[in-house]
Amino acid sequence: MRRPRAIASVALALAVAVPCLAACGSSGPTGPGGTSGTPLAEGTVVGAGTEAGKVAVAWIVSSGSPDYTYSFGGGEFDGTKFVVSFDGTPPPEAVNSYGVGVGLLVLLAPGTAAPPTGKFDFDEIDGAITAISAQHAIIWKDASKEGLDWSAPLPAGFSCGKCAPGAPGSSFDSYVQTDCSTLELVPGSTSKCNWT
Repeated sequence: MRRPRAIASVALALAVAVPCLAACGSSGPTGPGGTSGTPLAEGTVVGAGTEAGKVAVAWIVSSGSPDYTYSFGGGEFDGTKFVVSFDGTPPPEAVNSYGVGVGLLVLLAPGTAAPPTGKFDFDEIDGAITAISAQHAIIWKDASKEGLDWSAPLPAGFSCGKCAPGAPGSSFDSYVQTDCSTLELVPGSTSKCNWT
């Protein structure tokens, strides 16, 4: 299977993974087609002195040229924990051509607005990012597409992933399913999951 191209931008080298909260349905945390505003993931921000702020979900699309980032979904960090939700399923533009979407969570500095739904330039908010899900991600899987080797065990629809380091000699990491209530955001300088 063809691997997607490596992401050149440092900002696009981020990552995360998830099994569900109480709202989970048999097809994933929001059920078939998603449920408007249903909380999908929650967790904590690691690092003292982190202030409350908006949490955006940046979907990394690297299956074409050029790579890009797509904003879809988000939530709030209240200073103790964050909660993220989605109004439906990811738009096709947020998902890689092989049927896997990887959404990184980013905590924005107080007073910073989250990017509106759609393609956006990560560099425009890079200076406002105070924490990121370096080792976790929201995963979307379209079961009708070929996927990636590591996505085969994941359920169709939404789930969450935790970074799994690549085997010795491998250039790529992968994601394994994890509990969507235990995600962590860490300072942006932390090493990120290299899944592409």
